[in-house]
Amino acid sequence: MSSTEIAIIGAGAAGLSAARRLAALGIRFTVLEAKRRIGGRACTDRDTLGLPFDLGCHWLHSADRNPFTRVAAAFGFTAVPNRLNRRIHGRNGWASDASRDAWVAFEREQADRLDEAGASGRDVPSDTVLDPSHRWSGLYEAWFGILNGAAPSAVSAVDLARYLDTGDNRQVREGLGTLVVRYGRGIPVRLDAAVRAVRWGGTGVEIEGPAGILQARAAILTVSPTVLARGGMRFDPPLPPETVDAIEGLQLGHALRIAIRFPPGTFGDPRRGHEIFADDSSSALSFQVQPFARPMATAYAGAENAAELERAGLESTRALVVERLAAMFGCAVSRRAGAAIMSGWAADPDIGGAYSFARPGGGDLRGRLATPVGDRLWFAGEAASRHGFSTVHGAWETGRAAADAVAVMAGRHAPFPSRRGGTQAAGRPAGHERSSPAR
Repeated sequence: MSSTEIAIIGAGAAGLSAARRLAALGIRFTVLEAKRRIGGRACTDRDTLGLPFDLGCHWLHSADRNPFTRVAAAFGFTAVPNRLNRRIHGRNGWASDASRDAWVAFEREQADRLDEAGASGRDVPSDTVLDPSHRWSGLYEAWFGILNGAAPSAVSAVDLARYLDTGDNRQVREGLGTLVVRYGRGIPVRLDAAVRAVRWGGTGVEIEGPAGILQARAAILTVSPTVLARGGMRFDPPLPPETVDAIEGLQLGHALRIAIRFPPGTFGDPRRGHEIFADDSSSALSFQVQPFARPMATAYAGAENAAELERAGLESTRALVVERLAAMFGCAVSRRAGAAIMSGWAADPDIGGAYSFARPGGGDLRGRLATPVGDRLWFAGEAASRHGFSTVHGAWETGRAAADAVAVMAGRHAPFPSRRGGTQAAGRPAGHERSSPAR
């Protein structure tokens, strides 16, 4: 049996943030990570395509206040604003500029509807306040699913309205997953250390895992709500009903990314990137073509569309993506398609999905999840962020806030305040005014 002051379960952005904060405060901690790597849903693959590809989070949202913007600069990473040429390819070919402008206006109108519902406290399913009869309503449903991981009928309008975004969104050339791992360098982490049980009924906490029992004064848990809801970790005594309700109401949705490598020049001038809706229905895919002038294309899907593609597997989804690209850029694309890689977070037993959404009526669940249990258990991660859910900076902020709260509990007050906000835009639903179709 070993001991520490604070146990941190999970080495994603939230866990790494908490660890760095505790280290700065001189508090002993132990980080336990179920996987054989750190980063959580921040994961960059560099081998499959011979190019960096983020399987998970890949945008610095609200980059002008995002702590990882400073981290990127300090470590020599390159954060680039989106400068892709936005287009729509519908059932009748390329949409005109006027049609694209009409889409933009409709998307903003829908966002305003959601804002109004949220601001008035109408915690209703998002679809009940949207316009279902418009020419672009099907495309908006697909877009909504990509942004939120679930259909409008499954998502709280109040929760969406609380998301804050300054509109400054950038991608990391070297990979956001690579950046998060670099941020975690030097933090001692026990890998391949899945936690089986948490006993918190006494004066402290006992963490049971494959290496035995770890005793701690308190624990910061950054495990996803989906893993917790599936019973991937036993709690003794059971968690209080309000915490269980928050966990069950903040499940991870479905968002899929698949990237395919192509020879240079396949899509024209390599300096010209494209952001495209391929199709204009509720099953539409969104594309980034030639990001960073790289010879590749990435397709996005969300909600049930993503779930179906993930179940279908890589080869089937690759064939669909190539078919859509060929319809837009010519049949030669089919002959030139190369290696492919696809995310699969829903099937990952340590994660269970893409990013969290709050069920209708669950507008207060994130605050409930962030409320400590018995001054011994703190929950952190993007699902516990009221204004930055589904983002890496939201996870970072909750990890740091939990570490500060634990320090106060331990009588070791933080010497300077946590950065929990900064300059923020007016509330917008997730994805409004974003430069990317996915997190």
